[in-house]
Amino acid sequence: MIGIYCRISREKLDGKDRSINDQKLLGIELSEKLKLPYKVYIDEGISGTDEIKNRPEFSNLLDDVQDGLVTHIYAYDQSRLERNPQTRFAFKNLLKENNTKLYTETGEVDLYDDELEMLGDIVSIMNSYYVRITTKKIKSVIKRNVSSGKIHGLPAYGYTKDEDGIMIVDEEEAKIVKLIFKLSLEGKGQRTIARYLNEKKIPTRYQKLNQEYKSTNYNTNKTVVKKGSESKWGHSVVRGILINPVYKGVRKFMDEIYDCPVIIKPQLWQRTQDNLILNSRYTGKPTYHKYLLNNILYCGECGRRYLGRSTDSKRGNPYMCSSKQRIPSECDNRNIQQPKIEWFVWNKFFVDKELLNIVKNHFKETEIDDVPKRISKELTNLKRELKQLESRRGNAISMVLDGTLSKTDIKSELRKIDLKREDLKVKIYNIREEQEVQKKQLKNIDKVDEDLDFIKENLPFKRKQDFIKKWINKIEILFHDPYYLIAFDFNIPKLKPQTFYIHRKYVGLEETLKTGTWLDPKEWVNKKGKFTKNK
Repeated sequence: MIGIYCRISREKLDGKDRSINDQKLLGIELSEKLKLPYKVYIDEGISGTDEIKNRPEFSNLLDDVQDGLVTHIYAYDQSRLERNPQTRFAFKNLLKENNTKLYTETGEVDLYDDELEMLGDIVSIMNSYYVRITTKKIKSVIKRNVSSGKIHGLPAYGYTKDEDGIMIVDEEEAKIVKLIFKLSLEGKGQRTIARYLNEKKIPTRYQKLNQEYKSTNYNTNKTVVKKGSESKWGHSVVRGILINPVYKGVRKFMDEIYDCPVIIKPQLWQRTQDNLILNSRYTGKPTYHKYLLNNILYCGECGRRYLGRSTDSKRGNPYMCSSKQRIPSECDNRNIQQPKIEWFVWNKFFVDKELLNIVKNHFKETEIDDVPKRISKELTNLKRELKQLESRRGNAISMVLDGTLSKTDIKSELRKIDLKREDLKVKIYNIREEQEVQKKQLKNIDKVDEDLDFIKENLPFKRKQDFIKKWINKIEILFHDPYYLIAFDFNIPKLKPQTFYIHRKYVGLEETLKTGTWLDPKEWVNKKGKFTKNK
């Protein structure tokens, strides 16, 4: 059997390369001439300089030679087979060991002709040199195009190019990009966003181009070619858009940064990056219909989430550290009963209005009057620094216009100034946001009071959950026999976590709630720091 090997490392350039189909047809002609069956091996989009293990079909061809299935090989020319000396020597020795014949466009290659072998070695070295030189030239051209605002290859989603090849915003796709960022900031996960886009039948880039694309299944490690019409939004595509700095006007190439059209304001882009970390807390299958405190409870031992778990126990379902789902368990923190902890949180802070007392005490102890002064001072300093940078930038440009300096002389300095400007603008935006938060702080007492006035004993589950998430950021649980240490982190700026201790048998829990008194940590901790109640 003759193995027909075809390879192309990039899209066909007329007159400069043979297409895969051309290479295959020439091989088939040879198989008919030799009256041999054939098998085609195609490596598309792969460089001849790559190692054999990174060229799957070439590797398969060599395996078939080793197994005696392939006795003849056809390749259009030597560069299709290899473009580095190491691969050439390994390939040549394998053919000799298995008495395999090699053919190219010019005919059969005599593997035992010393002059031809030397010439082949020289060609292989020259091919390797040619690849390095060509790559360097191509990178230089691409870099020059990027610096002038031109696009090389397929642009990021949301962008296209004008008739001169300059990168511009695709207004229709830009709307989708803005929607993706908006949904992410609202707390939607990447899978949820992808599902939403598919449900709304918003076309992907490949669907619009009706272009084939490669899809890799990372479980089987198999790559298949799919039609553009089969393309769907996936979570990885959504994430790629959310973390790509190009949308804030920063285009990176070869460790250099270039300006490009902005779709998402830098401040909004940065807020999204910060929010992605928060969104990761709310992953996995939702069980909101069962557990009031899911995504709120955390393990004080290992830091993982406490999740509700269904059991047949008469005591009710427990919350347990998520690490216990693994075998063996990585954490020995004790489970806590769902009815007890949910009852404690809801009644203590919302029904008995302990949350309102916490907020009032917090504002009494906090010097609120000093906060606006500090924020105002920071804002003034940042604005002054930004003004100085603007002046430096203007002076540098003036020196170019006067002929004192060239564009090349100031290019690096302008880049540093521009990066610093963006950094200052983000800081100013954040300070202004802090100003707004501080203004809202003063209204928090009234807001808490208003919320708690709506609370009734038979409030629907979803309303309870919304109230809890609004005012409680996180609850940490640490068991130290015989007590649970429960630390509450509230969504109140600069309020320190509030800590409570509850006996593992929940003794006195109801009495404590009925009287509205706190479980004071001092009552439960002795001088050695042990969780034992003083008597």
